Amino acid sequence: HTLEAGKALRGVVARSDGWGHTACAGSGGCLVLAADGCDDGTPCTLDTCDAAKGCLHPGLSGPACTPTNPCAVDGTCKAGTCAPGADRLWTAAFSGLPSKSGGVGVVADADGSVRFVAPGADGVHLVKVDPEGKMTADLPTGFGCSTSNLFDIISYGDGGAIFAEWCSCGGSCLHRVARVGGDGSQLWQVQLGAYPKGNGGLLRLSNGDILAGSGTALVRLDANGKKVGQGVLTTVPTGTWTSLGGLADAPASRIVVAGRTSNSGKNIGHVTLTTAGASTEWTYVDAAADAAITRVVAVDGHFVAVGWSTELGATAGTGLVVRLDADGKVVWRQAWDRDKVMAPNDLMALDDGGALVVGYRIAGGVAVAGRIAVLDSDGGQRWLRSDPDVAFLSRVTAAPGGGLFTYGIRYLPGGQRIPVVGSRDL
Repeated sequence: HTLEAGKALRGVVARSDGWGHTACAGSGGCLVLAADGCDDGTPCTLDTCDAAKGCLHPGLSGPACTPTNPCAVDGTCKAGTCAPGADRLWTAAFSGLPSKSGGVGVVADADGSVRFVAPGADGVHLVKVDPEGKMTADLPTGFGCSTSNLFDIISYGDGGAIFAEWCSCGGSCLHRVARVGGDGSQLWQVQLGAYPKGNGGLLRLSNGDILAGSGTALVRLDANGKKVGQGVLTTVPTGTWTSLGGLADAPASRIVVAGRTSNSGKNIGHVTLTTAGASTEWTYVDAAADAAITRVVAVDGHFVAVGWSTELGATAGTGLVVRLDADGKVVWRQAWDRDKVMAPNDLMALDDGGALVVGYRIAGGVAVAGRIAVLDSDGGQRWLRSDPDVAFLSRVTAAPGGGLFTYGIRYLPGGQRIPVVGSRDL
């Protein structure tokens, strides 16, 4: 019998055609093949037969695959092996804290325990979770109400937190920042101002002060909640700032701000490098006609930001990810169909210069599953996976010693939303 070089092998075939359990090589020697011919059972190799060498399995990169670990799905082939998404260590849903607006995010302690804040029927709660995913404290703070819209959180050394929120008040929205202790007690709160609906950000500065971005203002607070400075972002050529998004540190005591401006009824996504609002060094203006930038992180001397646009059709139906260099120039930009890839909500920097992005997938106009993706430094997608435990993932933070924590929302009948915290390895 003669082997056909380069022929792909699938399944058991009759011995008479040279592809059975035993076949003769061109040199006259016999090769003992597996019962399934040369199929090695992995989708990450191309199974072929060489007339002289027998079965060959060159590695593939790119196709989707299912890892052997059942907790890590939606892997991607990398050089012949199935590289899984983030392994899920535990997921904890906190059904005792239903709300209409969900929560904001999670912060991690050195021992692997986490904290988050979420609005309940009686206001905002501070919730603590041990390293195994068990809730150890559910502490009412006496702050806010069931309609509080929380938009950022940072940890505090006493086991407490500082968080920001906005709530409807007549025709405007009151944007506030609150500090709670480790026992949930409210230590102080500051009203930033009345602005249109929108998100904002919090950033701890090197001296311990807090920079709070909300509306069009950057407000600086000391550790006791006292306002020690305020700057208003200036109007840029494309319009007037209407909403700030995330804040991130930049070299030389500068701040990079993500957000959007408004011009003739259109949203325009921006990233600005500023000195606490006093002066602007550069502003990136996204090319999409209607867009917003919602979060930004510093990555290896550059900046990576996420947001949305309408360039692929539907209202806010396109997810944006853009990498900018130190001068605000585009290194790469990606537009994601939120039905097929995701609408991104948050991201974190990786040590190798890449970034991890979390968000959600849309089906029929409704968020149906959380999504996690890892991008290489050149924008290439390393892997993409779904998280069926939640309708969407809103925040991600690094875990001590590696890995990550995610914060998401699970929908319940009647419009209620349940906070879900997950711990994952990378």
